Amino acid sequence: MNIEATLDPKEGIQNIVRGDQSEPATPRIALAALAHQIRNPLTVAGLQLHQLSTEVPDELQEKIDKVRENLRRIEDCLQNSLAFVGGEIKDMANFPAIQLNDEFRRVCAYTLSENALEWHCLIDDSVLIHGNRKALVSALLNLVDNAAIACGGGLKLCVVVSVQHEQMIIEVHDNGPGIPAKDLRRVKLPFVSRSRKKLQSSSQSDIQSRPGQGLGLAITSSVVNAHKGELVIMSDAGMGVNAVVRLPLIK
Repeated sequence: MNIEATLDPKEGIQNIVRGDQSEPATPRIALAALAHQIRNPLTVAGLQLHQLSTEVPDELQEKIDKVRENLRRIEDCLQNSLAFVGGEIKDMANFPAIQLNDEFRRVCAYTLSENALEWHCLIDDSVLIHGNRKALVSALLNLVDNAAIACGGGLKLCVVVSVQHEQMIIEVHDNGPGIPAKDLRRVKLPFVSRSRKKLQSSSQSDIQSRPGQGLGLAITSSVVNAHKGELVIMSDAGMGVNAVVRLPLIK
């Protein structure tokens, strides 16, 4: 069986850029269009991987599974990008908060080396939240990616998961250069990204602001808001960043 992609991704992106000249594309519209264009070759890649898994020896299945997990993560990221555009998360359900902790920790452990990750879970399986677990894990991983970009190769991450005031609290603290107070209010805006390198501009801002980058925190904030939660970014220059996600518990 030979599976071929039905869409040339490059041609699809060019169509997005050309678009309908009578309706100028906004960044959100472009993001939605791009997400839809990526989905087609992504689906084909998943089918090809499934076909391949039936043909390779057992000793390679673990590697196949890792690739499959990365494809699922891309799909989750696309879902969150579309939620960021539309402001709505689908497939919400009640589930134990510990499942969110466990899945987030598993993916972090896969992404980061053991000595780069410190984890403290202070909840049990009696705590319930309402939401889309995959969407939340993908949103939380944006915090990890953001920290990795800011810290470079020396990333140290501390995650604390707890319950306070009828909320699930997920704290992600990194050892990066931090964010000056003057820039904190901007970090959750679209197309603004943390960076270890200053943007050369008249304002000499310590975070970069340029087209095509810096959607991670904006998408995370949108997903958390759709769960009736809150994303708070706290930092002092030179002291790292503490990203706190607060999600309401089911009473």
